[in-house]
Amino acid sequence: MPVVEKDCLACHSTVPHTGKHALHLGMGLKCLDCHKPHTWKVTKAMGRSAKCTKCHGPVNPADFLL
Repeated sequence: MPVVEKDCLACHSTVPHTGKHALHLGMGLKCLDCHKPHTWKVTKAMGRSAKCTKCHGPVNPADFLL
């Protein structure tokens, strides 16, 4: 299974156009910074992680796709 971001987006080409993905990808974050391959769900605990709260307060992942 490929784990390189370009391979993620080769199959999941709509991701950069969904929710706040474009903003986060534009900041230099990679798919694998927030996701595990083929495990799409980002949990509330992950939204409170140091990685997320470095730039903004704790977030509810459900709000990401709005």
